[in-house]
Amino acid sequence: MTTMKDIRDDFLKIKSNYIQENKKIKAEWQSAKEEVILKSEKDCERIQKYLDGEKNIQLTMIESFFIKVFPKIFWVLAIVLSIVWAIIGAFSWIFITIIISILVWCILSKII
Repeated sequence: MTTMKDIRDDFLKIKSNYIQENKKIKAEWQSAKEEVILKSEKDCERIQKYLDGEKNIQLTMIESFFIKVFPKIFWVLAIVLSIVWAIIGAFSWIFITIIISILVWCILSKII
């Protein structure tokens, strides 16, 4: 038969195991976090050297895309959008002018 003392001992074992495992997990997490921070700092330094003009540094495919291709895409989008807005603006002024001309013609034809 299980007594309260046995149950308490089992819970104390579980608690001590939990505390030990929790400490291990926290230590592993902290070391992994530090490794990631160091790696990201090295990557940032490498990218900054490339941007400063040292072109013999090898970039990953994603870094190369964001540094070389992505700005060009934005330039093309900016030019295309400005052309579209210019066309829309020109046609809107044409339509506004036509509408105003029709209104003025109607008003003048009723007066005269």
